[in-house]
Amino acid sequence: MLLTQMWNEEAREARGLRRMSVTVSSPADERKGRDWFHAGLSAEERRLMQGLCDALQQLLNKQYQRHMWDCSIA
Repeated sequence: MLLTQMWNEEAREARGLRRMSVTVSSPADERKGRDWFHAGLSAEERRLMQGLCDALQQLLNKQYQRHMWDCSIA
């Protein structure tokens, strides 16, 4: 949900406070709706935003896996 809020803030700043929001109830729903931010963006902006979203998702997955590995050792 925090990721969604960050996207909303960035999108409002980048697009002159244009409303771009989504309701997410679970991480699985967030993955299914990852392209929600495309409204009002050019093809190049969508491509860049999708790349950023993919990179953030990979980083979050690695952090989660590292945390789970740390917990299993303890």
